[in-house]
Amino acid sequence: MHNTTKQHSGKFIRKIGGWGKYYEYLAKQKQPIKAEKKIGRNNLVTIKKGDAVKVLKFKKAQQYLNQGWTLDTTK
Repeated sequence: MHNTTKQHSGKFIRKIGGWGKYYEYLAKQKQPIKAEKKIGRNNLVTIKKGDAVKVLKFKKAQQYLNQGWTLDTTK
């Protein structure tokens, strides 16, 4: 993989198929990395089990999750 912070030589640009392909190559190299959103201990979460629904802090919800409740991720 080439380092995009340095300038590439004409040889490299010709090798990948010209300036258009070079700009596509650069666009792919600079895609943002998306991290999954973590649930903090004090964040409010909604949990469900059957028809029962509870809204409570994640640190309190962990015991319910161990008992078969599930996180409601429809928000």
